[in-house]
Amino acid sequence: MSPPPKRSYWLTPPELYDQLNQRFKFDFDPCPHPMPDWDGLTVPWGKSNFVNPPHGDGKGGVLPWVRKALAEHEKGNQSLLLIPVAPGMYDLLRAGPWVTPLDPFEWVSPDGRSRSPARHTVAFTLPGKTPEINPLACPPDCDAEHRNVEEP
Repeated sequence: MSPPPKRSYWLTPPELYDQLNQRFKFDFDPCPHPMPDWDGLTVPWGKSNFVNPPHGDGKGGVLPWVRKALAEHEKGNQSLLLIPVAPGMYDLLRAGPWVTPLDPFEWVSPDGRSRSPARHTVAFTLPGKTPEINPLACPPDCDAEHRNVEEP
């Protein structure tokens, strides 16, 4: 089998799209194929958006698409983004952690004499099923169903 040709983007397999569409009922794709004569970053999106952003397009990668999806989220719209992550991150996300974006802070050197800014740091909590431990890990607004703890 020959290696695939080099491309600036790859298409979503139809069977994956169909599976996701059945669940999320997409009404807009801002990154369709063939590429349209309009820019998906500047047009209004739908209520349920399928976004497989161009990753190596020389225009900032996925970040502009994430920002646009966040702007659409603020309008009450839903977006599903296909974004590749590193293998370790993929494994962590598959485990279903609670994800908590942290406010900026500074790491401290072992001798305590210097500090270095921590940027864009996220805390991942993998909850236990032990009642004595798990309630401490659960965010304040979560209920018993999300604590993985059975109520007495």
